[in-house]
Amino acid sequence: MSTTGFTASPATDSPATEWGDLAERMRLLSERSQRFSQQIPQVQSNIRKAQESMAVTRNAWAEICREVSSQTGLLAATLVTLNDISLIGSRTDRSSFGLGVAPAMRGRVVNG
Repeated sequence: MSTTGFTASPATDSPATEWGDLAERMRLLSERSQRFSQQIPQVQSNIRKAQESMAVTRNAWAEICREVSSQTGLLAATLVTLNDISLIGSRTDRSSFGLGVAPAMRGRVVNG
């Protein structure tokens, strides 16, 4: 059988048999076409739902990106401010503000 669903008929087939086969194939094709047509509204609905979901996802990602950008800006401003008042940097800088000297970390920190 070919990919089209039609096969070559031997020359001994009568014209009536060939027309009968053709009529059966046309009937099957019509049934498939009707089933496909009945599925179109559901497919369209599924496409709309997927598009709406993608829009929601896009909006959520945009909001996340805005929030991350905002937080990054706040963090950068905080680091600049801390650096300006010397709260970050060498240990002696911290001790001059009465914050004491942080103990040196030795070895690995293990969460217990």
